[in-house]
Amino acid sequence: LADGFNSFLSCLCTTMPNTTFSQNNGVISLTLCANRRAGYCCCVWMVIFGVMSKLSALINSIPDCVLGGLVSFLFANITVSGVRILGKQET
Repeated sequence: LADGFNSFLSCLCTTMPNTTFSQNNGVISLTLCANRRAGYCCCVWMVIFGVMSKLSALINSIPDCVLGGLVSFLFANITVSGVRILGKQET
């Protein structure tokens, strides 16, 4: 609810809406690693990939179909983890 309200408020201020990233939930359920230090290490790697052009070119060379398959797998994993959470709820 707060995410929707903040997105509406940002649109009123003529900026891009702010959204949360559910991909993180899928990655956490896949790797079972929710450590902040791991997140910080990923941030450092992303900065290194952005600064060094040779590493950026390596990531850029990944074909679109491979990235599409990765994204499909990630969102399927998010769906499965959400259904698993709903299945654990007691009525």
